[in-house]
Amino acid sequence: MVDEEVDPSDEISLARALHKTQTDLPEELTLKTAATLIACGINPDKSTLFVQSNVAAHAEMMWFLSTLTPLSWLNKMIQFKEKKDKQDKFSSLSLYSYPVLMAADILLYQADLVPVGEDQTQHLELARDISGRYNRLFG
Repeated sequence: MVDEEVDPSDEISLARALHKTQTDLPEELTLKTAATLIACGINPDKSTLFVQSNVAAHAEMMWFLSTLTPLSWLNKMIQFKEKKDKQDKFSSLSLYSYPVLMAADILLYQADLVPVGEDQTQHLELARDISGRYNRLFG
């Protein structure tokens, strides 16, 4: 649920080019994503719009967090299991490690609000668990 007092135009928005293999050309996908964000009400005059894959810190943070994330935590991800069953021989490491990349996005920008579908609630919980583990080890 979105807090009605938060102005969504003050948020950071990104085109998540690292989250998925695209069939479109990267430039075309980037333009489509930017157009969609603007059409949804993100004000580019008040927001920071950028392409995730242009910021090396995303991949670096994902790698660092993956060293802290036990495989047993990832093995519990229901969304991976469901997608793997549908595309078994085409399942990849990127699908398996997607929740860690999502956690990197959230933690890198210290996000307070993360708009996700109900199917990604478990990923938010994993992000919380990963950040808790980091804090216990290094905090």
